[in-house]
Amino acid sequence: MFMKKFRFILIMILVASLIGVTSCGRKANPRPLVRYIPKAVSDLKAAPKEKTVLLTWSKPTKNEDGSPIKDLAGFILLRGEMPEKGDYGCEYKRIKEIDLKSPEDVVVRGGLISYRDNDTVLKYNKTYSYKIHSINKAGITSKESNEVRITLLAPPGLPKIMHIDARDESVTLRWDAPDKKIDGTPLDNLKGYNLYRADATGIYGDEPVNKGLILSRTYKDTGLKNNTKYRYILRAVNNIAPPWNEGPDSEEVTAIPYNTIPPDTPKRLVTVPVEVRILVTWDENPNPDVIGYRLYRSTTKGKDYVLLTPEPINRTTYTDIDVKPNVRYYYKVTAVDNALKPNESKPSEEVEGIIKPVLIE
Repeated sequence: MFMKKFRFILIMILVASLIGVTSCGRKANPRPLVRYIPKAVSDLKAAPKEKTVLLTWSKPTKNEDGSPIKDLAGFILLRGEMPEKGDYGCEYKRIKEIDLKSPEDVVVRGGLISYRDNDTVLKYNKTYSYKIHSINKAGITSKESNEVRITLLAPPGLPKIMHIDARDESVTLRWDAPDKKIDGTPLDNLKGYNLYRADATGIYGDEPVNKGLILSRTYKDTGLKNNTKYRYILRAVNNIAPPWNEGPDSEEVTAIPYNTIPPDTPKRLVTVPVEVRILVTWDENPNPDVIGYRLYRSTTKGKDYVLLTPEPINRTTYTDIDVKPNVRYYYKVTAVDNALKPNESKPSEEVEGIIKPVLIE
């Protein structure tokens, strides 16, 4: 007992001496401890994807006092299951702690963050509620974010793309509808489809190509670049407004739009007999994508033409040496462009050429 009292007295003396040392000399103004509180996330969103929930939100940039956040460390995700009857709230559980230095299962694109809750406890026909907290490096958490609720309904099954047709700056797709939901039950509430197109990197975005839900089983995607490869997937939907309750991705299909507009018809086709040959000339085509010309010949006016230049020639003259005197030859010329599937113009007007024999006196 005495030793305990002695230790206590000794400690008190040491504390008093430290206080005396720090309080002597010039006194400094006290500096209050500033505790910055991160601002709460306000745009948490949830979207169903089969038996998972995709959560997205923006990274806060300010603290509660309006100062910029310099020490944001991550987020804490909370989930609760709503009761089947009534609206009495639910008990939230911590399901994910996100460390921004090494985010696992999290996609960070600039200021947008997304996480897919694929917990095996999630069930169809259940409603779940989500909230999120921001947290800084000092361990200080923000207020709760906005609450989002999502009901997981069994989505439609897999649609099958049956036909894809690439044309000038466009791709048209046609498909068959699924006949069952993903869980095998009859599909009685199919509302439409969403079509997704991959960018140049092959990554599909979160927004479909179509502005509104596709109600038919065909869609024409326009405004594309010719000679560029595009990838598509299709998802069936059984609700009428976002967030879409989409089924699984269809099999990926690809297409390359190409120019289908033929060049202008060549003009002013002329033949000039020269001794034992016929020189054929025409005006240069003004279309910038023309790569050459095909010349046709016949010995019967208006029909039975034969191609003289299987490979398009890149000049506007041709010398036909396979000719005989006193035989009438008929010519037509077309222009060919540089499309993926080359387009050929309509033939020019038909012109005649003939070699007259030279009379020797």
